[in-house]
Amino acid sequence: MSLRPDLFPPIAPVTGPQPRPFWSVIVPAYKPDYLEQCLRSVMEQDPGAETMEILVLDDASPHTLEPIVRKVGGDRIRYSRNVKNLGTYGTENAGVAMSRGLWTYILNDDDFVSPGFFKTLQNDLANQPANVGAACCLYVNVNPSNEVIWRPQPLQPTAGVLDRMAWLNTICVQNPLNPVAVAIKRSTYEQLGGYCLKFGYCGDWEFYQRSACHVDWFYEPTPLAVYRQHGQNESSKALRTGQMVDEIRMAIEFTHPLLPPEHRDRITATALNQNALTALQTALNLLQANDTQAALAQVQAGLRLSASPQIIEQLVVLLAQPAALPFRAALPQFFAALQFNP
Repeated sequence: MSLRPDLFPPIAPVTGPQPRPFWSVIVPAYKPDYLEQCLRSVMEQDPGAETMEILVLDDASPHTLEPIVRKVGGDRIRYSRNVKNLGTYGTENAGVAMSRGLWTYILNDDDFVSPGFFKTLQNDLANQPANVGAACCLYVNVNPSNEVIWRPQPLQPTAGVLDRMAWLNTICVQNPLNPVAVAIKRSTYEQLGGYCLKFGYCGDWEFYQRSACHVDWFYEPTPLAVYRQHGQNESSKALRTGQMVDEIRMAIEFTHPLLPPEHRDRITATALNQNALTALQTALNLLQANDTQAALAQVQAGLRLSASPQIIEQLVVLLAQPAALPFRAALPQFFAALQFNP
């Protein structure tokens, strides 16, 4: 089943009498640059085929990826090449549909896992009640040279199930997660559907919100996953155009009717306002880096999220910056082109 098959592609249950592994590791692959390190981080903690299946989905890459896969994992890794490019979420949906594991883990080809990732999370999740349908852990960001450049604050100090209402107030306002640090029970996809193909960048956050409205999440505070931050990330490109902010608004709108009725208006209003503030802060950072066009895109997208008094006050602060002179010169045309969301 799926909540809305027109938006969320259905994921059929696993059939057949064969025993199922605990893990399905799904690696959507397109670029070769970091693929070997990504796969080695999985193979170095491989518990065997009875416990883990490993799938690499080549998204019709123009690069030759299969030799890298075979070099690292031989026949232990199942390699499949898409007939045509499906994009991020199309490929992830295809991987989930192919999977047989009880829990799925999607690892992008430029990220990697730290030692103990699979063992720790399996120990955490193996005896959890049926309503626990998703899990996440602490992660770190590294640069292309594998140097740690940022780590978020833990969601809570100890491992355990997150309080449902507190988690809704967090995940449905802004996204503190990174896909590299998230595992989803396959039955959750079967219940709710896969990733919405209307998104190019924020489909994961929309799914996290959707799932948080229906299943409980487990949290592991150990930093076990590594996200590689570099200028070629698709998210970095979307940030500069404002598309990321527009997709944030769409995700918030999709989630609104799923929230508890007595809380949905408050959570939605907070989400719109907080993400608009983030967009304006990003615009200020871009202005200070002399990237006027990207800053302008952020401001326009932020005001499409919210034009509350707090947002207008922050916009005035931004426009007072010396670097904002190009904005001030074009204010009439700038505001005429906006569609406000008060």
